[in-house]
Amino acid sequence: LVNDPDNRFGIETGPMFDTLTAMRDPVFFRWHKYVDNIFEEYRQTLTPWTKEDLEIGGVTLDSISVVSSDDEEDHLRKISKEDRNNHLYTWMEDKDISVYLQNKEDPERV
Repeated sequence: LVNDPDNRFGIETGPMFDTLTAMRDPVFFRWHKYVDNIFEEYRQTLTPWTKEDLEIGGVTLDSISVVSSDDEEDHLRKISKEDRNNHLYTWMEDKDISVYLQNKEDPERV
């Protein structure tokens, strides 16, 4: 509770307090643009990266492929156990998020 940390004044937080509701506040996009502009001014003062800055010596990329979870077992059968050590596996998962209104008896709970 940034604006009333010890609840001395009983001020409730606004929608900008929580990342789940911040975009509902009309000031959100103006504030983001302001912060983004400050960062962009700073970024323009930096020296651009060179190809050498981004290279990792001794590392080569031979191929890239996308395998869906339906094809994963078939894909694993086709590659050797040694090659499996050189594969990057990622995934996505669905999440449900509940948004609760602030409980007036417990100002820390949002």
